[in-house]
Amino acid sequence: MISSWEDKATMPGVAVERFQFFTIRTKDLQAAYRFYVELLGFPVIREEPGNFFQVSIAGVPVCVDLHPDQHGWQPNQIGVEVRDLATTLKFLQGKGCQVSEGSRPDSGERWAAIKSVSRHGIKSHGAKVRQARGSG
Repeated sequence: MISSWEDKATMPGVAVERFQFFTIRTKDLQAAYRFYVELLGFPVIREEPGNFFQVSIAGVPVCVDLHPDQHGWQPNQIGVEVRDLATTLKFLQGKGCQVSEGSRPDSGERWAAIKSVSRHGIKSHGAKVRQARGSG
């Protein structure tokens, strides 16, 4: 039984390390920024100008992505960090999920994504190796 929202969630064979983000899609990133940051005052956690910004809403990271061709309803996306992306990929494929993979070579980030039956996305990011800075 999970005792608090901070406990790590698991699927058989896959360890979810932490909730990473929830995505909202917009065709007008500047208007969305004015609304979430300037009007409502949510703090910016991370930003890639012209592509996305991420704010903290009550401690939950919400990513606002630019999708200029957006028309009508668009699926949302939930991101989680997993301990082992290769194991997660095998698990999802073994369950018959159609998995799309991607990466950002500039950051070394890799992910595997699936869609729910209602077309909402769940994106699993591999845990990044964090290097200690300093000594030497």
